[in-house]
Amino acid sequence: MIKKISITIIVTLLLAIATVTFLSIVGIETTKFNNFIKNELKSYNNKTDINLKKVKLKLDLNNFYIKISTLDPTLYYNSIEFPLEKLSFSIAIKSYLNEEFGIKKASIETKYNKITNFLNTYQSETGSVQFFILSKTLKKGDVKFVVDFEFDEKGKINNNYIINGEIKDTKIEIFKDYDFNHLNFDFKIKKNNYEISDASFNFNNINFNSKKISIIKNNEDHQVIGEIDNKDGFLNDKILHIFSKNYENYLDIDNSKITSNSSFSFDITKDFKIKKLKTHSKVKIDKLRYLSKNKKIKKYLPDYQDQIYLVDSLVEISYFKNNYKFEGSTNYLLKDLYDKLNFKISKLGNQYNFNFDINFEKNQILIEELNYLKKINSKSNLKLVGKYIKNKQLTFQNIKFVEEKNNLQIVNLFLNKNFKIIKFDKVVNNYLTKDQIKNDYSIVFKNPNYKISGITYDGIKLLDNMFESSDDNVFNIFENLNSKITIDLKQVYIDKVNYLDEFKASAEFKNNKIKNLVLDSVFPNKKELKLTINTAENGEKVTTVFTNFPKPIVSRYKFIKGFEKGTLDFQSIKKNDVSRSVLKIFNFKVKEVPALAKLLSLASLQGIADTLTGEGIRFTDFEMIFSNEAKLMTIDEIYAIGPAISILSEGYIEKDSLISLRGTLVPARTINRTISSIPLLGDILVGKKVGEGVFGVSFKVKGPPKNLKTTVNPIKTLTPRFITRTLEKIKKN
Repeated sequence: MIKKISITIIVTLLLAIATVTFLSIVGIETTKFNNFIKNELKSYNNKTDINLKKVKLKLDLNNFYIKISTLDPTLYYNSIEFPLEKLSFSIAIKSYLNEEFGIKKASIETKYNKITNFLNTYQSETGSVQFFILSKTLKKGDVKFVVDFEFDEKGKINNNYIINGEIKDTKIEIFKDYDFNHLNFDFKIKKNNYEISDASFNFNNINFNSKKISIIKNNEDHQVIGEIDNKDGFLNDKILHIFSKNYENYLDIDNSKITSNSSFSFDITKDFKIKKLKTHSKVKIDKLRYLSKNKKIKKYLPDYQDQIYLVDSLVEISYFKNNYKFEGSTNYLLKDLYDKLNFKISKLGNQYNFNFDINFEKNQILIEELNYLKKINSKSNLKLVGKYIKNKQLTFQNIKFVEEKNNLQIVNLFLNKNFKIIKFDKVVNNYLTKDQIKNDYSIVFKNPNYKISGITYDGIKLLDNMFESSDDNVFNIFENLNSKITIDLKQVYIDKVNYLDEFKASAEFKNNKIKNLVLDSVFPNKKELKLTINTAENGEKVTTVFTNFPKPIVSRYKFIKGFEKGTLDFQSIKKNDVSRSVLKIFNFKVKEVPALAKLLSLASLQGIADTLTGEGIRFTDFEMIFSNEAKLMTIDEIYAIGPAISILSEGYIEKDSLISLRGTLVPARTINRTISSIPLLGDILVGKKVGEGVFGVSFKVKGPPKNLKTTVNPIKTLTPRFITRTLEKIKKN
């Protein structure tokens, strides 16, 4: 009997062990737990339902759980269908027997579902405005995920849940300028921690990839950290219109490839606002074409043809709290060959810092203000270091240009918002000008004054500007110059041949205008040049010039050639922008004056004309009385007398537009005869032996400077004014 009972117990135990083993390893399929699972889900949320097929049961003896799993179930929430791949639960046997909430663990593996279904479901459950907006921006896309989570005894999900999933072919529409397509990525979600990996998407027709993006919840905000890159995408309208709506006016991006790698971090608030944005990007663009009909560029870069080609541009961009830094390099082309440009630009608040390092070898540089030209195939380098305060001031801390033995440097140049010079600390010039004259001098600022000193200075360009402009315009590059300038130079060239020795000057400026000036220098032939400017308290400015070597000065006027000898005396009085001036030149000779030659020819004075083009015509006196106001010069009188001819004229000149002169030209024999006919006075001044006949011409010269028309009419009677002026000169001599 005992034996039978023992055998029964053993068999029962073996069957139990076999059953438990079978249930633990293989399990069984049944539908008996379907209602239990449905009821458990409804107890958690009555809007939830599930359609189950057969479920499989397995025992977990370690935790005393029943594991229930089913394939291809369908979950319903508010009648929205969510097809699942697999659903599994771990039920505590004790809780099940006590009719308590028994699900301890659950795992849900979905099939691909429309992502909008999940978003709409969450939004309807929570009432989240943010998820409502998000659901409207997501136009398409599918999601698949696996959720592993645990419940407490009350049926609440614990915080140790894990969600692994995949999103594919998603389209996001935020604004019309932001086009997200084909968004694909894997994700992993834990409490307060989200990870996105192996992401790819198309943004405005450029494909991007991201290996990892982390999202960490911090109080009410979420911190996003990640990286993103693209390879060989093509720049397009959609991308560039984000930054500029009219980029086509200055950029050509035909087949321009862009490659980039970026890291970023930012916080996103619960209402989807971005803050603390920080980015760092490396960008490569294979080619660009900058378009601009900028006359200022053409002025300094003669090879510029309204466009600059940029090739293999590399840029590093950093951004944080509305501040940024650009650093990179590019090859640029103006005409035929490429040069190199390196740059650093940063913004901090309203201050912009910059550092440019530009190589010029294949391109020309022309700086007319300095009379400098760098030719092609001459290695040179320009460094620009400075800062710009928006709407206030531009400062060049260092401008340095080096070309072989030539170098120019400006230290601490301050410009106002209109790019007028406020001041500078130092200028060092050591270079060969276009005229092959060595500039070797420096300008040093000692508040509030400047000192110019050195060996040689090419003053040709400065003199050209002074002859072409009023003194008010020559110094308009300054904001408001109120300084004393002293000059001490060994040599100052006034043209390619002539120069002044021991050039010393002192000038006082007020509001960009010369108030007082004293200049004293000599030519190599020991001839003098003296210039003074004095301004009275009533604003009247008196300018005087004296030289017994006027040739270099007169020769600057291109219509006069072959000027020799003479003495020049000039005086001008200016008040209220109107000047009255007298120019006198004594005992000189000229060889080429085209206007005079034409006049002599028309007057049939070929003999005198031949003299003009041969040995030249001598004059004993030349006097010009004139006034200037704005661009109008009014000539009250030009009187010239000499052994061959005398001229008396008047008129006006409108700068760069019109010349109008009229007057009288008389050969010397006529003058002699006329004066000799004056009783007693003629005998004393001329004598009885004079040439026969009375002859002269009246003339008019009028027209644009480059197309003057000259007319003459014979006269036999001289005007009283002509005779009077002649007598005055004769008496004086």
